[in-house]
Amino acid sequence: MIRFGAPWLLAPALIVWALVVWRVRLLPRIYGGRRRWIQGTIVLGGLAAALAVGGLELGHRIDRLAVIYVLDQSRSVAESENAGDDALSQMRDAAAGMNTGDRAGLVVVGAEAATDLLPSPDPPFGTVRATVPRDATDLAAGLRRALADLPAEHAGRVVLISDG
Repeated sequence: MIRFGAPWLLAPALIVWALVVWRVRLLPRIYGGRRRWIQGTIVLGGLAAALAVGGLELGHRIDRLAVIYVLDQSRSVAESENAGDDALSQMRDAAAGMNTGDRAGLVVVGAEAATDLLPSPDPPFGTVRATVPRDATDLAAGLRRALADLPAEHAGRVVLISDG
């Protein structure tokens, strides 16, 4: 897939490149194969510069998705009835609808963050096995842990489940 980050800059850059191509024909006192080599190098360098100014991006489409759920397990959430069980059942339902190649994982947050399930194609969202201190909530640590757990070859999503 080819796209440009700044396509509006591509037009002026290509105009400058066209001027370079026109000017390179006028190289004085250089003849033969050496002249063609220099001309070709200047033209290709100018084209590369024009594409760089336009922000050329080469890549491929990523159609695999990785979802990391960040589940708040602090004392305030634990006091509400069945909050964790409801969240786990919703995670199981969402995991059942995943496409082939998609992954899901779980990070548990309290005063610290811990990875409960690494992203996998068929995550067993049964019970939370990781234990974290429940006397505080460090959502930032949970989000950092979730971002670190995202696989590079997947498009990533982070779902935060908390009481606020």
